[in-house]
Amino acid sequence: MINELPVIIDQIKGDETIVRWSKQGWCRMWVKNVLDLLEREAIVGVVVLAKEVELSPGYWHSYISLVEEDCDEVILNGSAYMSTPEYFGVIEEAPEIFKSGKVDVLIMNDRK
Repeated sequence: MINELPVIIDQIKGDETIVRWSKQGWCRMWVKNVLDLLEREAIVGVVVLAKEVELSPGYWHSYISLVEEDCDEVILNGSAYMSTPEYFGVIEEAPEIFKSGKVDVLIMNDRK
């Protein structure tokens, strides 16, 4: 999956509908549109998770997590929150806030 990540990121950044939602306050719409793209792509063996994290009481931020067996978890966050810019990469190098996210939506891609 890590090998496919640059292609996935290019598709996300090149999709006008997704880019339109890349603004603070629209993270759930950004996530919904990225989930649609990833479901169409159906990367075999990758679990796609929509996650959310509470930034402050009642203020949540949503993002995408990709998990593949024996690989690092990958975070896709193209919607700004507070002063943190977008982030596309492994969780170990991600801003600390992403390490406490809770699963909101789960998609299993097992098509061949």
